[in-house]
Amino acid sequence: MNNQILFSSRNQQWATRTSDFLNIQEALGRKYNLDPCAEAETAKCPIYITKEEDTFNTGWFRKTNGSAIQYFSNPPYGRDMPKFVEHFMEQSKKDGIVGDVLIPARTDTKLFHDIILPNASKISFIKGRLTFGTDEYWEWIWEQPTMIDINGTNKVNTLYGKHGKMNPAPFPSMVISFNGDGKGLEFGTLDFKENK
Repeated sequence: MNNQILFSSRNQQWATRTSDFLNIQEALGRKYNLDPCAEAETAKCPIYITKEEDTFNTGWFRKTNGSAIQYFSNPPYGRDMPKFVEHFMEQSKKDGIVGDVLIPARTDTKLFHDIILPNASKISFIKGRLTFGTDEYWEWIWEQPTMIDINGTNKVNTLYGKHGKMNPAPFPSMVISFNGDGKGLEFGTLDFKENK
């Protein structure tokens, strides 16, 4: 995907596709009940915490009425991502909280070496590239003959009228699992055949 293009529905642009969410849940043997970093329109779990509710200041057990938590999160990428990942890792040290975080596979970062490697129970690299975005987002893209880039210039939209054509993310992804058991780190690969 041309990451120079600005889209109007940014909260849906990087939403996890339902098929990928279900594939991850099945591959890791989970039954997710909490998304601690969601938009109401794109939440994949029955219980979720929005930006306005603030995952850093919302009690997860209170939010789930004290039940055991299996969370899935696709946190905001960028400068704040380490803060989210570290918070999720800390939450997973509490009894009854197990979780998985979908992030870009950037193994050359401080986040990977200083937070993920020493604390994760499993790192699953996703084979191929995921496609992000809700169905509504892609429908909107296919209907736009031009798009405006970051310089404010109108550009031809190469996906205009190409219903069903979705571009994958410009980066590989991985799922970081935290369970707080301290039993060591596993590595794996998730292979979803639809990924290119």
